[in-house]
Amino acid sequence: MSYSVRVRGQVFPSARACADHFGVSIGTVYSQINRGRADFIALGKGGKRPRNNRERAISIGPLRFASLSEASVALGYYPKHISNVLGLPPEQRARRWQRILAAAMRLSAQQALAEQRRRQATTAATAATNHAAQRDIAA
Repeated sequence: MSYSVRVRGQVFPSARACADHFGVSIGTVYSQINRGRADFIALGKGGKRPRNNRERAISIGPLRFASLSEASVALGYYPKHISNVLGLPPEQRARRWQRILAAAMRLSAQQALAEQRRRQATTAATAATNHAAQRDIAA
């Protein structure tokens, strides 16, 4: 008798179908099922857990980022920097977090200045267009 196999939410009609799908032996499938680790089939050695693909949003000062790595890169650090800082003991984390906060404030000020300049340029272009249109009408 053949039993269905569920791996990470996907249902297979048999262990053979599961093994063929993931490119592993049927023995591996049965072994992982017997250990209660069916969700770990074909994830490689070390029994890595399936990753939760939802990223952790973070707010730093006035800025909001979709993930820790996005925040790190936007603030000029390597992608794992903020994650690593958050993992430090509190006495070490405080000083480094102040640096991250300062970088966020600088970025926020740069973005505000860029937005102000963009608005001024748009206003100037609109005024020039209106001036030219008025001149054409008067001519």
